[in-house]
Order: sequence, then C-alpha cells, then structure tokens
Amino acid sequence: MSTRYHFGLLGHKIAYSQSPDIFAAIAKQTGCKIQFDLFDISPLDLDFFMQRISAQELSGLSVTIPHKESVMRYLTECDQVAQELEAVNSIKIDGLSLAGYNTDWEGVAQSLLKHSKSIENGKVLILGTGGVARAVVHALCTGMRPKELTIAGRSQEHLEHLKAASSRFSIPCKTVERDLFEPGKGKFHLVVNCTPLGGWHYPNVSPLPKGLDWSHVGIYFDVNYNTDNVFIGMARKLNIPALDGRMMLVAQAVRSFELWTRQKTETDKIYRAVFKTDRGL
Repeated sequence: MSTRYHFGLLGHKIAYSQSPDIFAAIAKQTGCKIQFDLFDISPLDLDFFMQRISAQELSGLSVTIPHKESVMRYLTECDQVAQELEAVNSIKIDGLSLAGYNTDWEGVAQSLLKHSKSIENGKVLILGTGGVARAVVHALCTGMRPKELTIAGRSQEHLEHLKAASSRFSIPCKTVERDLFEPGKGKFHLVVNCTPLGGWHYPNVSPLPKGLDWSHVGIYFDVNYNTDNVFIGMARKLNIPALDGRMMLVAQAVRSFELWTRQKTETDKIYRAVFKTDRGL
C-alpha cells in the first residue's frame, strides 16, 4: 500500500503557486499518495491558523511570504541554519511537535551551481533584505565565497541587520539604501533580485535601482518564477545569463520532502516533470 501524506503551503495571496504541481510530480516519482493544500492566510489570521494546525493533520508545511519570520514563534524546535537566517520555509509536523528548517538556501545553491566559478571571488549585488536575501547570503558565502557583497534595500534598519548577520562569513559586505545606490566602476558578477518586484504581483515594476543598468550585470538571478518576467527577458535579449526562481522552488521543495519523509527524489526529474523542460542555465 502506498504511503499517504498531507502537506501544504502557508502564505498569503498564493493562488499562483506551483508547489501543488511539484508535489504531484514527487508523488508520481515516489509512488506516495500526497494531498497538498494551499493555506492562504493573512498576517492577522496567522495566530488562529497556527494555534489550530494540529486539526489539519499535516506531516509537513512549506512557508512563504509573508510568514517566514513570524511563524518561528510557534515552533517547538528550529535547526541552526534557520535560526541564523531568522527565517523558516519548511516545518516538519509530528503531532504537537513543529520543527522548523530553512531549505531556501539549498535551493539557491542548486540554482547557481553551474555558475559557481564565475561567482567565486567576484562582486555580488543583492536586492532586498528579507528571508530570501538572508538565504542567498548564506548559500553564496558557504559555497561560492564571493569577494564582496553589496546589499541594496529600502530599510536602513533591515540593511544593518542583514550586514551584521553576514559578518560571520568574513566576506566584506556593504549596504546601501535603494534610492541612494551608485554602481561605481566595473560589473557585478552576479545580481540577485530577492524582492517581489518583477514577480507575480508587481510584473512591471523594476527591481533594479535607478543607478544600475544592464551594462553592470554579469549574471542575473531573479528568485521570482513567473515565466513572463520582463526583466529576465531584458537580460537575455542583451545576452546576459539570466536565471529565474524555478530551480530554487523545486530544490527547496525536494529538500523539504526529504526532511519530512526521509525519502529522496531527483530534483532534475521533478523540474522536468513540472516545467516540461530541462533546467537550462
């Protein structure tokens, strides 16, 4: 008899999510029976949902914006990386036990694996200061060791917090408010958009600071995964290698499934099944 699991995604305004498709592909590959639900919960309703989560009879819960930080106060335990990043995107549920993990950083590492040589000892610009930005910093600094990080965001408080958190990696890190950004000379070997700008809800709003043009970009990585992403299209027209967030989405989900069930799956096969193409760049 096939093993049965009930998983879900906790977020807000997540009707676009392809997580159900990913877990359907995982079910087909593993032979498991998987029910996967979307829980569209506003920040005001999060407490009500989490206090009654046992009633859902879930084995695992993925977490996306805007709940990656706020959900942590409901956990009974949390792994070290998630604690360091102060963001959880994966919860293993065993009765009343809620164990939090961060698998986003592993998704980032998988996405950029083919470009690691270009990133090593290079300059990186990170746009945004939220949980995904922290995951990007962790993935880059533990695996690819860039020469220098620059983080651009709207909140000076959040910028300073992220800079302090990145200090443990001993890689120079500069912060700048988005509206005061000046690119200086030379290229950024990698630019990573960790904001929702250019994504599903803000498709025509540029994530790039006004002081940055494409001539300063070596590789562009946008964690959004809308297939009609205008800014990924712009980069590719200029022959700039550009990656979207689809591999990150699949890889973090596959890792979550492994944490929840102790079963391994093949990331590239899941990607191909969901998106009907190979991963490409």
